[in-house]
Amino acid sequence: MSPLESRARAGDRDAWAQVWALHRPAMVRAALRVLHHREDAEDAASNAFLNAMRAFHRFRDGSMHNWLCVCAHRAAQDILRHRRAMPFGLDMDPWCGPADGADALGAALRAESGREVRRATRHLTRRPRRAVGLLLAGASQSDIAVALGCPVGSVKSALHEARRQLKPVLERRGVIG
Repeated sequence: MSPLESRARAGDRDAWAQVWALHRPAMVRAALRVLHHREDAEDAASNAFLNAMRAFHRFRDGSMHNWLCVCAHRAAQDILRHRRAMPFGLDMDPWCGPADGADALGAALRAESGREVRRATRHLTRRPRRAVGLLLAGASQSDIAVALGCPVGSVKSALHEARRQLKPVLERRGVIG
């Protein structure tokens, strides 16, 4: 085990930052091979890295680089599985509580127009796009807060902002009325 890995195992945050800087590009490439969309791949890599940090006690021997790339690949596969299971993954709308049947945007997010909605998320500003990406990857609001380095309240604000930005785009595209 390298000195950097030993420091990371001991919980040194600076070591984890160095590990992330060193392995992030390869993790994103591994996820990109599965997802074919850069922002989604970056979200998968971030999510995989957080999970790897939590599970590092299970890492024994071998290449940390390979292990992290496999984690990113699996996170990307999880995103695809999640998307297939739910077109947009928001039956219970964690953006703002239970989805209201009269809410046209919420209905579009749950309907077969999910593909169009996913395309529209590409036009979100950075923080809302990352928050939505992590949400779609199955992260809780508290996990998203850790990944983005902000309080849970900021995550809720980012998800609210995502809804605000998505609504006019989806109205122009005829997805919602």
